[in-house]
Amino acid sequence: MPCIAAFSQKKFLEVPYTVYKECRAVSEEYNSITNPKKKDAFGEKHRAELTRFNAAKKIVEPHRNANGKFTLKAWQSELDGLSSQAASDRAKLSSLGDSIAIMKTIIYNVQHLDNYEERRENTQQRKHSGELE
Repeated sequence: MPCIAAFSQKKFLEVPYTVYKECRAVSEEYNSITNPKKKDAFGEKHRAELTRFNAAKKIVEPHRNANGKFTLKAWQSELDGLSSQAASDRAKLSSLGDSIAIMKTIIYNVQHLDNYEERRENTQQRKHSGELE
């Protein structure tokens, strides 16, 4: 499903329904064919339309009312739910970003400390080897 931020509300509501309307006739024709060979051939020929229709149908069908009509309220409630879910996901990602920054700082400090200890040991070994000579 396309990113909600990429579409205006109107576009978000219109896109799946437009695809649904455009490809519905192809789907109905496909479903009306009874001969399996002809049905397979038709399905191969119109695979793109049937795929687009099935994807749009999954989005559009749950928003029909008892009369089979589409309601703007149902679309709007889904949009509101998705918007709130996206906001909560963004908040989680933000807190994860803070945690990642802290972890990177810790990793840097540990590596820096390891390098410091190695240099210190090397210096002590040089001093010690210089004393022995």
